[in-house]
Amino acid sequence: MIGAKREKSIADCGEAVPALLPRASRPQSMGKMPAGLSGRNPTPHIPSTRSGQALPMEGNKGKMPSPQSKTENQSRYYISCILYSVFCILLFTFCLLFSAFFLSGCAKPEPEQPIWEQVKIGDLAPSDAGKTQQTELLKITRLDVHIFEIPADNIDEIDKIRRRLFIRPLQLKDYDAFNANSFMVRFGQVDLWRQTNDWLLGAEGRNIANVSLMLADGQAQTVAIAGLDRPQSIYYTSANSSREAANVGPGVFGLRIKAEKIPGSRGVCDLVGYPVFSPPTESTIKQLDARGKLREFPFTCAAFGLKMSPGDFVFLAPKEYLSDQTALGGLFFSNPGGGLFFSKTKAPEYKPAVRIFLLVCTGINY
Repeated sequence: MIGAKREKSIADCGEAVPALLPRASRPQSMGKMPAGLSGRNPTPHIPSTRSGQALPMEGNKGKMPSPQSKTENQSRYYISCILYSVFCILLFTFCLLFSAFFLSGCAKPEPEQPIWEQVKIGDLAPSDAGKTQQTELLKITRLDVHIFEIPADNIDEIDKIRRRLFIRPLQLKDYDAFNANSFMVRFGQVDLWRQTNDWLLGAEGRNIANVSLMLADGQAQTVAIAGLDRPQSIYYTSANSSREAANVGPGVFGLRIKAEKIPGSRGVCDLVGYPVFSPPTESTIKQLDARGKLREFPFTCAAFGLKMSPGDFVFLAPKEYLSDQTALGGLFFSNPGGGLFFSKTKAPEYKPAVRIFLLVCTGINY
């Protein structure tokens, strides 16, 4: 009985082992143990795998991995590799973009294209504004200013010339102030121009300067008469007949002349002249030029005006000789230092002089 029970347990053990093996590794025949071994208490026969390692028994806790678990492990490995590759690609792209951005800040700016290479043929065509400006510049009055000097002791000759010229169409801002400052003005036309020139030369006069002006419409120009190298006061009689002083200098004292077109009239202009003090130089910077004009002092008490046409002229001279260089009339007309004068009856000699101005209109382009 005891032997029979042992054979049965061994047989059961032999049948249990193949059940744990894969189908491919099961022995082809598994029978009962031979009867001759029933009394020996032998160890059961345990089949081995191809590698020679014993397979685990049913009672052991470890189990063999199934094919499904191997597939899952391989899938996880491949997914990890793919994610790592994607991460590396993104990291490389980020580094590349950062490097490009950093280097672009240090790059040298591209050289600018020369402006002449950007100009097109159409850009060279004159604009309407340019045409308008050109048209305005063509509207000019041409005026020649002849400056004479005669000896101060021959000033009576000026009175003889004055009587032969005309007052009309001259206009004065203030007649009394004009005369009080020793200014005298007359008008003449082309037929008297030659005679006036001869009368001045006959009074031992000499032509010391000729200035040609091109006066744009509404623009003024100044003919320099005397330079003031230091501050000084110029005394004059104002329009209200009071004696006043203008503190000026250093700068230029001269005759300012302005011409304007008369609407609806051709070949005629309105001409205005008056003494003026100006700063030494004019600046091309508008702000500085405007500031300099604030320092100007126009002596409008001695202003005159008229309508002029080509061939007309203005005779501007002193009423009397004033040697005082602080008086408006003396500074404008008198030259106490004088010059060398020649006479038909006497030897040449230096004499104080007075200035006479002849303003001759030679053309009007409007």
